[in-house]
This record gives sequence, structure tokens and C-alpha cells, in this order.
Amino acid sequence: MKKVIIILLGGVLALGQCTSNDPTAENVALRGSASQSSLDYGGLAQAAIDGNREGNYDEGSCSHTEMETNPWWRVDLLGVYRVSSIVITNRGDSLSERINGAQIHIGNSLKNNGNDNPKCTVISTIPPWESISFNCNGMVGRYVNVFLPGYSRILTLCEVEVYANPVPVEDINFASLAPTTTIPLTENISLGKTTSQSSTFYRGRADNAVDGAHGTCIRTRDEADPWWRVDLLRPHNITAITITNRDDLIAEMIDGAEIHIGNSLENNGNNNPLCTVISSHPAWETLTFQCHGMEGRYVSIYLPGCHKSLSLCEVEVNGMPVPGIESPSGIDSFVRFWNMMSSSLKSEKTKEEPIPQHRDVQRVKQCSDKESVDENAASFGRATQSSQWDKFGDADNAIDRKRQVKYLHGSCSHTKAETDPWWRVDLLQSFNVTSVAVTNRADCCSDRINGAEIHIGNSLENNGNDNPVCAVIPYIPAGQTRTYQCHEMEGRYVNILLPGREKYLTLCEVEVKGRIPQTESYKESAYNETITYSENVALQGEASQSSQFDGLTYARNAIDGNRDPSYDSGSCTHTKLQADPWWRLDLQSIHRVTSVTITNRGDCCPERINGAEIRIGNSMENNGNNNPVCAVVSTIPAGQTITYQCNGMVGRYINIIRPGCFKFLTLCEVEVDATHVPGQILMNPGSFDGDKFRGSQCSVRAPDNAASHGKATQSSTGYGGGAQRAIDKNRNPVYNKGSCTHTQGENDPWWRVDLLKTHRVTSVTITNRGDCCENRLNGAEIRIGNSLRNNGNENPICAVISRIREADTITFECHDMEGRYINVFLPGKYKYLTLCEVEVNGTAVSDASHGNATQSSTGYDGDAGKAIDNNRNPMYSAGSCAHTKLQADPWWRLDLQSIHRVTSVTITNRGDCCPERINGAEIRIGNSMENNGNNNPVCAVVSTIPAGQTITYQCNGMVGRYINIIRPGCFKFLTLCEVEVDATHVPDHLMMDPVILDSDKFRGSQCSVRAPENNVALHGNATQSSTSYDGDAGKAIDNNRNPEGDCCEDRLDGAEIRIGNSLRNNGNENPVCTVISHMQKADTITFECHDMEGRYINVFLPGKYKYLTLCEVEVNGTAVSDGKLKSLTSESQSTSPSTAVKKPNLKLKNVALRGKATQSSVHGTGFALNAIDGNRKGHYLSGSCTHTNAQADPWWRVDLLRRYKVTSVTVTNREDCCAERINGAEIRIGNSLKNNGNSNPVCAQISSIPAGGTITFQCEEMEGRYVNIFLPGTEKRLTLCEVEVHGTAAKSPRGQLSPSLVERVVMRRGKLYFTVKMPDQGQKKRSKKRNQA
Repeated sequence: MKKVIIILLGGVLALGQCTSNDPTAENVALRGSASQSSLDYGGLAQAAIDGNREGNYDEGSCSHTEMETNPWWRVDLLGVYRVSSIVITNRGDSLSERINGAQIHIGNSLKNNGNDNPKCTVISTIPPWESISFNCNGMVGRYVNVFLPGYSRILTLCEVEVYANPVPVEDINFASLAPTTTIPLTENISLGKTTSQSSTFYRGRADNAVDGAHGTCIRTRDEADPWWRVDLLRPHNITAITITNRDDLIAEMIDGAEIHIGNSLENNGNNNPLCTVISSHPAWETLTFQCHGMEGRYVSIYLPGCHKSLSLCEVEVNGMPVPGIESPSGIDSFVRFWNMMSSSLKSEKTKEEPIPQHRDVQRVKQCSDKESVDENAASFGRATQSSQWDKFGDADNAIDRKRQVKYLHGSCSHTKAETDPWWRVDLLQSFNVTSVAVTNRADCCSDRINGAEIHIGNSLENNGNDNPVCAVIPYIPAGQTRTYQCHEMEGRYVNILLPGREKYLTLCEVEVKGRIPQTESYKESAYNETITYSENVALQGEASQSSQFDGLTYARNAIDGNRDPSYDSGSCTHTKLQADPWWRLDLQSIHRVTSVTITNRGDCCPERINGAEIRIGNSMENNGNNNPVCAVVSTIPAGQTITYQCNGMVGRYINIIRPGCFKFLTLCEVEVDATHVPGQILMNPGSFDGDKFRGSQCSVRAPDNAASHGKATQSSTGYGGGAQRAIDKNRNPVYNKGSCTHTQGENDPWWRVDLLKTHRVTSVTITNRGDCCENRLNGAEIRIGNSLRNNGNENPICAVISRIREADTITFECHDMEGRYINVFLPGKYKYLTLCEVEVNGTAVSDASHGNATQSSTGYDGDAGKAIDNNRNPMYSAGSCAHTKLQADPWWRLDLQSIHRVTSVTITNRGDCCPERINGAEIRIGNSMENNGNNNPVCAVVSTIPAGQTITYQCNGMVGRYINIIRPGCFKFLTLCEVEVDATHVPDHLMMDPVILDSDKFRGSQCSVRAPENNVALHGNATQSSTSYDGDAGKAIDNNRNPEGDCCEDRLDGAEIRIGNSLRNNGNENPVCTVISHMQKADTITFECHDMEGRYINVFLPGKYKYLTLCEVEVNGTAVSDGKLKSLTSESQSTSPSTAVKKPNLKLKNVALRGKATQSSVHGTGFALNAIDGNRKGHYLSGSCTHTNAQADPWWRVDLLRRYKVTSVTVTNREDCCAERINGAEIRIGNSLKNNGNSNPVCAQISSIPAGGTITFQCEEMEGRYVNIFLPGTEKRLTLCEVEVHGTAAKSPRGQLSPSLVERVVMRRGKLYFTVKMPDQGQKKRSKKRNQA
């Protein structure tokens, strides 16, 4: 018998397979850090960059904000990248529309949480479950924001992928970056360095913060002044320090911590110079603090206070070694020398001076009593409150000098739920209050204090709640105490007011520090000078500003003592339109500023003060605009005057800056109530990073949009403002910059852009003029349609512009209105129309949607017209895909109704399964209906389209009326989810003569179902384990391959072909020829059996509750001669039927089962041994699959414990996700452990294995002890669910093993233990020597 070939034909449906993104770009979001505006329903920001596109929210892989105004999500890429595209996956349920209107921003600024960075695009919509890619054209930035403008909005993202390449340091334009921009110019020099801390709580070791993993954290015990320190081993110039906070309910532990850098270990390094103070650090976020090249070897994080615990999850230090110091090798030698000297010194019995500690006895005494409070002004006062909750919540409890933080212990106040609850202490006389300390409740409800205001004054109007504000309490962690500086505000009454409805106010202790003021003058200031009563010192100062609008608007006008709010009075300042306009007052010497009073313009434009910041300090950095903030001017009504309290801030310069792009700043009077600080002329300039003004990123470049490719016109042109200016992709709002349109004064002026073809318009974005005349756009109408009647001004209305502020850009949603013409129409008499930019976001409407579609047949309700319904949804259940029956040469045709010149054809493939049903399809275009149009010339051949994706094929102006898509072949389906045709009508033609090009002529498939006659199975008798649905066993050998490939292709997966002469277990224990990993629907596949001998051919499908369906089985081989058959029969009489085959010792076992496995790394529970446990389960959570970490060139290896001639290696892939991770892996076999065995010869390369599939690779008796699976590449993960190695033992180099070799397999607690008994060759040699003697 020379050859046995088994051919199986399964009639079945293909399953969908996942496809990966463009491999040329890297998804850098995976290693970033995510945050968002709020958290709801457990939707962590990090879930959107977990590498999982799962759209089912319940699977825990989507982010989710609260319902709020302008929600946002942000990923910090931890470096500057050039972003080519961003892919966003939407949730898959009925709430998918929440993403509509979201904006993608990219840049380096964190101003407004990064939402002011340049815009990449606006997301009009993303269908449920879908992933859509947005092209960002190489925009550069570190931060990628998804920002959803509007009220009561919720932002949900199931995956955000950022495909980008890093920007080399030398290519970064540092001058264009905001001062806050952090560029990681150096590596993290703290990794693996020596660390220490004041104490250790549980497993929070100090080295956890420098292990490169954000999930392991340090933590000290509850103590006074805890600290953590890293030794960099040599001095460095530190540019930045990045800290990752913990992600649980005690993330506020780090608040108030100080970062110190220096070369001293005095006070454990906590006396070194201060880099910054961490005011607040949100849970799980990673924040970077700039240290501006501070020099030092030690970096300390020090948390001052009593009963504190310090916790950090990662500390990254960026810096460069200080020049002139020995190389790291020299430092290492020094460290070794120092350690050696320290050891020898310790061995001596001499006394040494103790190392200075940062906690002295007095400090310990101060922190010894957690609950006891020193006497303070409040403890002698009388307390009252707006209401009392119960007998435990008395107002006096808050001044009982006990910081007991559990409510039922009777030491906390508590109001009822009410509007604006308050608590007040009467100090019985007026005090200069320096600070107020508040202790919050610990047993529950710590957030009830959030937003409370501390008021101090002498008035009881509105129960004292109208007194001036000392501070607003953002939050106080449960059970903790926060102190608020009040800068000697004077008052008898201290109120804590909680504004809002249905609020409770609970206070566990309020402490007031201050002193009784003297009646006239007093001496006890910080500088020990006499302070006189304050006055408007602005009158004696000198003023300047960033620019001057005209000859009336000098900077000094604001300090002329005249509050006249009329611009024409000549008593107001005014800058030009610019970025970040500012005005500054130089008081000539340092003052303690009580308040700043501003009078706003009254004749027009009161909004030109909105958002201005009042800054006070001694630094002239950035023209003084980096000094600390006293207050932010939200708004001042026209012509009115408002006073802002600055609470004794000290400084020489008073700045008023209005941050933003294209802003005016106008001031009609500025008054400063302050007192001179004698003995000081000018302090050293200070830098306050916490309040530092960063500067606005003002890009005027508009993104590419449909309007920028159109043609513009308008009703008239005035002042040189041509219509085309509004579509030049330049948003500059200054008219004399030449980028704004302008009509003449006329009735009903209008402007129009022709998009050149019909579009489905999602939104229109308009930029208004900024230098004057903002109200000219008020009442303008945006109209969209295909009509030019009345110049297009009668088309349907998208929106009416009520108002756009000067220089602002506003987007109007148009909800997929269709039209070729976009008009901006301004009704009224004698109007001017000015537009600085008009942007149109939308997609061109396909010419296909106006045609008629038909197809060769219709299956599964997939009508032909569904492929031109303007819906790219690739999910078949959505009802938007065409589908033929299983047939020869299925086709689909579009009749465009007239002749067109076709530029391109775009096809969207099915996404839920069966993407191969488009493979090999031909796109044909022409005017002939011969063979249903399938003989027209070929535009392109579709090799493949990944599941759910859309690909465009260029047709280069081919002319025709009919667009055909035909898939030649026998037993084929054709499925199309959308066909779009980009074409232009060819005038003066209705129908050309039919054109037939023989070179392109489609011939039609010859589809015979007859099997060949040399099939020896035709003469056999068939049987099966059972019969169902009239599927008799004999139908598989009826010489008919007709597959009726209607379903269930995967039923054959895992079936075994067995050949032999035994009927034991119905023949299912005969030797295996092969295992069927997978067969596509209606396919016929041949399996080589290499001259195996046997009478019985079994197809055996192991598993629970399985169906076995076969459409044809063909066996190719030759009969064994009668003489050999007799010999075989005589052998069978002395052996069991199962051994009566040729060469029974060639029945190959899986020798991997007795081996030892290892791998390059282990992720979670994915141990190497899992791949040789005899279990092919493909679900990772079943615990039977290996898994490495993400790394370069991961590998797995089994040691077979001796050399084998390996005939084949069988690999089972993971099925629950990530099947593509195996792609490109190499199977290597040999005896060398060089490079961990990965340099041994290659047996095969794994191109791909379907999810959950098992594939056997022939190795042609390659010899070796080690079998490696090696996956070359960077950031790769290797997962294997089973590896089976079949082969025979190779001849031992010391001779054949003794037949007495005994093998025993023991099962113990679910693990396999192998015991091998080897022959005692050494004993035989000794016996031989004795015989010779």
C-alpha cells in the first residue's frame, strides 16, 4: 500500500476573526496614564487604554464619567509624540449616541485640563460596537483629550488607541511649548536605586516606589513627619520628578507632602532645598513636578504633621549627572569602599555621634496626643449653629478641645439637612485671626464638608455669613485636620457656611489662632516694623500694559483716581486683541495688600474683563504674570465696581492678566488697599509653580474639512474681504490679517460655499471677528441643501446664530442634514456680514445610494438594496448587509441609471463573522448586461478585507452604468455591508453600446460535485455512532461532494482521522493519521497519511455533546498483497487486535507530557507547565494556558529529557481573546541551550492559528532534546494553551538503552510525576573487571 489520502468535505459556516490595526504604527496609549473629569458606575479612566475593544460595558473595559457639564477624558503619553491617527471604540448598547459631538484635542498644555489644546477632529457619531479611526495628520503633543462639550453630558469610551511615533528631542520646538510642558528628556534615574523611609507599614517597602511598576506602593506607619528617600549614588541636575499616587479611598495621604533635593543627609535629607509642595494629587493619577535643574544626590518626599502616613506608588526622577564628577563605575567603587569602612567602624567599640534625626523630643511631645487640642481663641468662645441633628450634635462640641472624629463619641457638631447650613463661634471680642483649623468626621460622610466657606468679621447680618471669606474648604480627608491661613483678618465671629440645598454640616473641631488687635498701631509683624492703616497706594504707583489699543487708552488711566466707566472719557485702559493681555502696577516697594478694587467699562463690552486673574508678588518673570493669584474675576457688570480680598498678600507688583487667545483687556480704575512693608525695597524674585501662569497655545490653523476643498461666493465684497477667505483654514479673527470675509452694507447679505458634491453635514463651525463688530453675526442663519433658488438662501435651516463673542469659534450641530451648498444668510436691512472662518464637518454622500441594486440570489434576508443604504454597520444583525445564497459565481450589481465616470468603489465587509466571504471578488464596471453585467471590464480584485473594515479601490475614471461585484467559484457566498461609488455623471449619454472585452471576460465556474473514481472508499461499507436528520453514514461515500454548505463548519474542528485493523472501541483506538484543526465551509481538504496500513478508516470527534457531519470521505491507497495479509493475520492471533498493524512501535506518543517546561517570563498564572498538562482548553481563565509578560522576543521551551526524532509539533491557541499573538512564532528543535535554545534549527513558522484552534506542524524527524516556541519582536506576549510533541527516541550516543527501562506515571493532586528507571551500566562494568581479574 503506497499511499493513503483522506479527503473530507464539511458543509459549514465560517466564524469571524478579529483583525489588528495597521502594524506600521504603534499604539502608545497602552503605556500611558489616563484620567477623566469624574468617575461613575466603576468606569475607570484606565479602562479605555487596557488594550481591550470590548463594547459591552458590563465587561469592565469602558471608562464612564458622571453626568456633568463638559466631561473629558485624557491620556498622558509620558512623552511628546507625532500622532498619525486615533482609534476610538464606542460602547455597544443603546447609549452609543453619548459620544456624538465629542472633540479630540492633542497638545502639550494642561490648561483647562488639556481641553484647550489644538483640535484634531470632532466625532459626529460612532455606531454601537464599532471602532473608527480619525486621522490627526502628525499633530504633536503629549496629551490626548476626548472632550464632550455641553450640559448634562456623559462620556463613555471603551478603547482609545493612539498611533504615533516619538518626536526626537532635537526636533521638539521648545519655544512653542507651554511652561508646564514636561518633556522626559532623560531616563528614569531612580529605577533600582537605594531607598529608605521613616518606617514601613505592612508590605509597603521603600523600594516599591522605584521598581518601575505603578501597582506596588510604599507606605509608612502613622507617625509624625513621615518621609521617603532615594539615593541616586551621585549628584544630578534634577529636571523633573513624577509621582504616581495610589488609587483607593486614602489617596489623599500624599496631600501636603514636600519634595526636597540636595546632597545633605541632615534630618534624613528633609532639610535639603524644596522643589515643590504637593497640594493635591488625585487617586491613581501620575503628576510631574518641575525642579528646574536643582542639584542633589538625594530626593526626599517629606510629609510634615502629626499622625501622618505617607504612601507612594512610583517615583520617577529625570535628570543628568552633574559634570566633573567621576563616572558611575567610580561612584560604585566609592560606595563599596564606604560600605567597607562603615562595617569596620561598626566593629570597633568606639562611641560615635548619633545621626541627626528630624523628630526631636519637643516635636514628639507636640504630636503625642491625637485628640487633645491646645487652647485657642475658639475654646473660650460661644458656639451656635443653624440647627441640631440630635442630642450628640451640639454646636459647642466643635470647640471642646477634642479632635475625636467619631460622631457617637459626642464631640462633633451636626446640623439637620437644610439649605445653607452654618456654624458660628463668637470669640467675645475682635481678633486678628491668623488661621482656622478644621477637623473632619471619620466614621462616615467625610465629603459633607466639601465646599464649606470660612467667614470672619464683626457683622451678624445674615447670621454672620455675609462677613468676608477667609477660605473655601475643597475637601478634608476623613478624620484629618486641615489648617487655613487667614492672614490676620479681623473679626469677632468665625462662621463656617455650607452653601447648597439639602446639606448637612458636621464639624469635629474648629480651632482659631489669632491675637487681640491694638487700637491705633501695633508692632508684631513678620518684619517687626510699625504698620500704619492702609490706603489706595495705586495712586502713587507706575502702570504699564502689554499693548495699547489707541491714543486714549494709556495704562496710567486705570490709576488716575477716576472711576468713570465711559471709554470716551479717556479714563480707561484698553489693550489690542492679543494672546494673554495684561496690565501691571508697580508700587515701587513691597506692600501687604488687603484688597484690589476694579471698575469695569460701562458703555459696552463688559465681558472684556471676564476671567482676568489678579496676581501679586515680587517677581518680574513673565512680566510679573507668574506671581501668585489673589483672585479670578469671573465677571463685573457694566460700569460697576467690585472689591477682591487678598488677605495680606505681600508684593511690589499688581498684575491683571486675562489668559486666552485673541483677548482684549479693559480697566477703568484699579485701586489697591495696602500697607507699606518698611525695610524692604525688592525681595528676590520668587517662582511659585503652583500658581504659575502657563501661557496660551493660540493656534489659528483650522483642521481640514469639507469646506476647505469647496468654492465660496457672497452677495457682495467690501473692504477687500473676499468670500474665499472664510475657507482658507485660518481662524485668525483680526481683520487686517487678511483672513476674514466682508460684504458691503446691504439688505440680506449672504455667503455660500459649494462643496462640489452632496454631503451629509454633521456640524458647521464659525469663527467670529475679534477686533470689532462682534454683533454683526447676531441672527445669521446657517442653511444647507441642494437648491440654488434665491442663491441657496431658501434651503433648510441648520441653526440660527444668536451670538458669537469676539474672536470665538462656535460649532453648530446639523444632525446629518444633506446638501451641496452651505449658506450663511443674515436677514435685515443694511447689514454687514463678516466671517473669519467657516468649517463644515461631514461626509460625501455616495453616488451609489441613488442607484438600484440587485443580486444573483438572496439568503438570510440580505436584500441587495441593503448595501447602498448609506449605513456601514458591519454587524449582520443590524440589517444593513446584502447576502446571497450558497451558489456558483454569486454576484451583486448596481445600476447607476446613467453613465458615470467612476473614480473609486468603497466596500465595507461584514464584521461579526465570515469576513472571507468577500475574498477573491471582482469589481467590474461597464455598460454591458451580458452575463448579468459580469463580463464588463475589471476595476479591481478584492483579495481580502478584514472583518468590519472598509477599503477603497481606485478605478481611475472607468466609464459605465453598471457596477458589478462577482465572486467566482463553486459553492460561494457573497456578503456586502456597504458599497459606495465615487463617480461623476457623463452628460449627453443615456446608454452606450454594450462593450465586451474578451481579456476581462468572466467565464463562469465549472462546478462538478463528482468525486474521482480511484476513491477506494466507494467500495466500502460505512457506519457511524448514530444517525440524525436522515444523515445516513453511506452518504459520505456516495461519490457526491455537494456540500449544501449552509451552517456549522466548526463541528469538524478537533476531529481525528484514525487508520488501522482493530475494531477495539469501534476502531477509535487505531493510530492517528491527523487531527482536523479547522475546515472552511464547503471546502475539500486532503490529509497525507504516509502509507499507514489498515482496513478501517475512522473519523472520530472527541468531546461532550458533539455532532459529526461529513459530506464526502475519499480514501486514496492500494490494497495490501494476500501474502502480507496472511502474515498480518498470523501475527494478530498472538497479539491483541489493536497491535495487529505494521510497525506497531511507530504509534507516536506525545513525549512533551513527560518533559519539563520553562519560559522567558510569567504573567499572572500563565505558568510554562500549563502547555504540557494534556489539556487543550483554550480559555485562559481555565488555568491551562501559558502567558509571558510583554517583552522583546518572548519564548517557551520544553526539555524532553533526552533526544528525540520529532515528527510533528501540535499547538493549541487561546480562544477567549488575542489569537493573533501567536502569529509569527517559530518552532525550533535541537540540542543546544545557546540563547535559551532559540538558536536551534527552525521546524516551522506559525503564520496564524484560529482562536481556540489546534494545528499540527510536520518536522520531518528533526533531532533534538529541546523544543522551543520563539516569538521575535518588541513588546510581544506569548500564550500557548497546549504543545504536543510527537516523535521517537533517538539512538543514545552511548548505545541503545536496556530493554529493562521502566516508566511509571503517577497522578497526585492533579499533577503528573514521571519516574524513569535507567539500567545500572556502572555496575555491569565493575563486574566485568572482576571477571578479568
